[in-house]
Amino acid sequence: CHFNKINISHMKLVFLALLLISTTVLADLQQDVTDWYSGMFAGAGVGDLTDIPACLNDPTIGGILDFYEGWASAVADMPNTDLTTVLKTTNNYISGDGKTNANSVSQSVWDCIDNSQDDSRFQKKVGVTLSPNDMKAKAVFIGALTFSSNDRTKYKEAFTTMDEDFTAEDYYNAGNAYTSFASNLL
Repeated sequence: CHFNKINISHMKLVFLALLLISTTVLADLQQDVTDWYSGMFAGAGVGDLTDIPACLNDPTIGGILDFYEGWASAVADMPNTDLTTVLKTTNNYISGDGKTNANSVSQSVWDCIDNSQDDSRFQKKVGVTLSPNDMKAKAVFIGALTFSSNDRTKYKEAFTTMDEDFTAEDYYNAGNAYTSFASNLL
């Protein structure tokens, strides 16, 4: 009987330790995603976040960073910035791994972000929502890259900077680099 009490006590301790670790991991992830959005808002000159952090209480939010980090990496790895390479790389990522990453985020998280005052302020300033699934943003983004070789070069440079920031886990500067570049296109 004493052995069972030890095992149960040990199991409770292990459970509490795992709960603490998962809570800490989620808190770190929430901070990383908040830093990303704060950087985006700074790059667009929108001001500080107000209600998006309340949307980030879900472990699937890592897909938000995965979406943009994967995109940055794909563009940074492009061998050149000719029109065919840029469009192929961008379309392949957005419709492939990017779509998978965006869809890995719980719909309730996207709904919360889409209905936030932060998203409304961002949309009013930049012209598109914060959702990677915003078809208007994709169309305008790709359209702008189609018409300007200078923008294609800046695209690779900005996304290479983003990729470096993601590698350094500097999510604020990654978000800032993304929106600083994208807001000039949109």
